[in-house]
Amino acid sequence: MSGLGAWQWGLRRRIAAVAGVGLVLAILATTLASRGLAIAQLRAAQQDRAQAIGEGLAVQLQRILALGLRIDEVQGFDAQCQEALHAHDGLAYVMVLAPAGTPLAVAAPQHEPAALAAELAGALARHGPRPPALGDDSHAVEVPVRDLTQTLVARVVVGFEGRLLDEAGASLLRTHAAFGLATLLGALALLWLAMSRLVTRPVARLVDSMNRIDTAHAGAAMTAPRVLHDPDLVAIDEAVRRLLARIAEHETELTRARDDALQASRLKSEFLAIMSHELRTPLNAVLGMAQLLELTPLDDTQRRYVGHVRQGGASLLAVVNDVLDLASIEAGRLQLHPQAVALAPLLQSVVALHDTLARNKGLAMSLELDPALPAAVTADPQRLRQILGNLLSNAVKFTETGGVQVRAEAVPGGIRLVVRDTGPGIPAEFRPFLFESFRQGDASSRRRHGGTGLGLAIVRRLARAMGGDAQALSTDGAGATFTVTLPLPAVVA
Repeated sequence: MSGLGAWQWGLRRRIAAVAGVGLVLAILATTLASRGLAIAQLRAAQQDRAQAIGEGLAVQLQRILALGLRIDEVQGFDAQCQEALHAHDGLAYVMVLAPAGTPLAVAAPQHEPAALAAELAGALARHGPRPPALGDDSHAVEVPVRDLTQTLVARVVVGFEGRLLDEAGASLLRTHAAFGLATLLGALALLWLAMSRLVTRPVARLVDSMNRIDTAHAGAAMTAPRVLHDPDLVAIDEAVRRLLARIAEHETELTRARDDALQASRLKSEFLAIMSHELRTPLNAVLGMAQLLELTPLDDTQRRYVGHVRQGGASLLAVVNDVLDLASIEAGRLQLHPQAVALAPLLQSVVALHDTLARNKGLAMSLELDPALPAAVTADPQRLRQILGNLLSNAVKFTETGGVQVRAEAVPGGIRLVVRDTGPGIPAEFRPFLFESFRQGDASSRRRHGGTGLGLAIVRRLARAMGGDAQALSTDGAGATFTVTLPLPAVVA
C-alpha cells in the first residue's frame, strides 16, 4: 500500500482518532491542572508542618529567655535543632537567626551555614515568613521569637526539601496517567461501538442499497431498503433516490437520442449508397457518350468542349466513388477480395498514373522500393491502389513546388507505404481532424484546392479494415509525411 493509501481511513477510524486526540488533550489538561492544585496544597501543608515545628522550637527558646538570659547567652540549642531535624522526615535544615541574620544555632548537614543564613535572610526580608523556593529548591518558613517585653530577639527558620513536592507530583502524574489511559480506552471503545451502531452501519446499508439499484430503471430506486431511524440519513437517502431517478430519466432520454442518431446514420449511409449507385450509372453513360463523341469528326472548338465535359464528368465520378466507398464502409458493407498481387508492378502503375499530373505542375515524383519487399502479397488490389492513389492525389494537389517521394518498406508481417511531399504542411489546429470525414483545412468558399475531404478518411478506414492503420506527421510550412502500415502476408512461390 502506498503512503497516501495508508492514511485513507474509514469514517469510524477518523472520528475515533479525532475523539481520541480530544480526550488525550482533555485528560492532559485535567492532569496538569490537578497536579498544580495538588502541589500548591501539598506545599501549604508542608509549610504548616514546618511552622508547627518552628513554633515548638520558638516556645523552648522563649522559656529559656524567661529565666533571664539574653539570646546570645543561650548555649547548646544546636542539639534541639538537630533533634527536630532528625525527628521529622523531609526537613532540609533548622536554624535560629539573630535579627541581623547571623546564625545562632544551626542544623543543616547539607549546607554551609553562613551562606545559607545569608540567603535565608535576604529571602525573608523580600518575601516575608513564607518565601518561594530557594536556590537549592528548598522551602523555608520563619517563626519569630520574642522576649518578655515582646521584642523580636531571634527567628526560627525551618526548611523542607523540594523533593517532597517533586515525588508527590510524580506520583500524582502516574495515578492520573493510569486512570486517564483506562478512561481513554473505555471512551474510545464506547465511541467505536456507538458509531458502528448509529452511523457507519446505517451508512453502509444505505450505500449497499444504492449500489444494488439499477439506474436504468427509475422505479428500482423505490424498492431498495430505506434508512428510517436517523433524520440525517433519511435526508441523504431521499436525496440519493431523487438523484438516481433523475439520472435514470436522463439515461432513458440519452438512450433514445442515441438510437435515433444511429438510425439516422444508418439511413444516411444507405441513402448515400443508393444515390451513389443512381448517380454513377448516368455518369458512366455521359462519360461513355463523351468518349464516343470524341471519335467523331469535330472541329477544334467542339473537341475542346467535349474534353471539358469528359474531364468534369470524370471529376464528378471520382467524388461519387468516394461517397459510395464511405457509405459502404459506414454501413458495414465493405467487402475485401484478397488475392495474390504482384506488389512492385501495382505500386509502379499507381505512381505512373499520378506522375503525369505531377509533371504538369512541375513537380518531381519518385518511387523507392525496399529490396526486402516480397515479390507478391495477398491483398485486395483495388483497395491497395485506392489507398496509395488517394495519398498521391492528396500530395500532388497540395504541393506547388518540389516533389513527392514514395517509399515501400518491408515490415514484419506486412508492408509500409510512406508518402512525403514538400507542400505547405498541415496546420497544427487541423491535425487532430486530418482523417475525419468531410473535414478540410480550408473549408471556405474561396479555398484554392477542391475536393470533398473524404480521401484521407477513406485511406484510414480502408487501412483499418485491412488490419493496419494510417498516420501523418507534419510541420507547418515544411511538408507532410503519410505512413500506412498494412499486414499483407507474402505469397510463397
